[in-house]
Amino acid sequence: MFTDLIAAIEEERYLKSRSGGRVNFCVIQIAECMEVLCGLMDGVRILYTTANDDYHTVLPEAR
Repeated sequence: MFTDLIAAIEEERYLKSRSGGRVNFCVIQIAECMEVLCGLMDGVRILYTTANDDYHTVLPEAR
């Protein structure tokens, strides 16, 4: 669980690099925290995903 979005994005990018780039991860919001997951769930708000990394980002300064 994360409370800092930039730290969650860095963890997400690290996990993607460990998977060889084959698996996309996303940061979702759960109550007051954020979680990094490799799957999507209906009705859950996605804050950031590595599927669009290098194309779009919610925080340009976090690249």
